[in-house]
Amino acid sequence: FFPVFKIALPGYASYTNQFAFIAGGWGIAAFTFGIGRIWASYKFEFYWFMVILGLLEGVILSLYCLINVFFLEISLLQVILPLSVGSVYGVFYFIALLFLLRLDKSN
Repeated sequence: FFPVFKIALPGYASYTNQFAFIAGGWGIAAFTFGIGRIWASYKFEFYWFMVILGLLEGVILSLYCLINVFFLEISLLQVILPLSVGSVYGVFYFIALLFLLRLDKSN
């Protein structure tokens, strides 16, 4: 959201809304993918953490796309891929959360 605050980044003379969208999307993906996928994938104790993290990832990515469409005038065509990926992540991790809740109740 740097263009909204009129803050320039070093090395980027023209920091457009489209560039901000791409940079922010990559930032969200890099942050959420790197937080614990490899670290937690082999231990059942961390499955809850990973499911919650994945659910947040999907929701945040989807909301980020929608915010950019409405406030930074990014076209819906530009956000359709990350919006669909975020939505699918959100739905799949919500289903995983339901399975974990059911598994927890049975134990």
